[in-house]
Amino acid sequence: MNFFEKMTADCKAWEAAKKAGNKTEFPYSSGELKAYGVFRNHTENLNGEFEMNDFCFDSERHDFIETLRKLGITEFTVTNSSTALMSDLHGYASEGCTMQGLHGITKKDENETVQGILFKTN
Repeated sequence: MNFFEKMTADCKAWEAAKKAGNKTEFPYSSGELKAYGVFRNHTENLNGEFEMNDFCFDSERHDFIETLRKLGITEFTVTNSSTALMSDLHGYASEGCTMQGLHGITKKDENETVQGILFKTN
């Protein structure tokens, strides 16, 4: 069973327990879910690149980067342009990622290139 199959099974089991009235903690952190979103968007929208178009809070960043590493994702492009972007960039560096430089990605079926910053997960 791969990571995504396990995650789907875990989430279904959590939903069933919740519907049955059991109080159980959700099996994945928000950082792990954001990493899953990066992978899912990659498979649905991009041509071989991984895009992080969201912001990671300090409490999410470690799980986000560790999950990317577990998934074998060696680089991703940050396209988020929120006011907290600097905090996010420094946070990725504190998790051992290396900023490679400016990078643009083009999504499938779109003529526009999204501006971003490429990181290696190391």
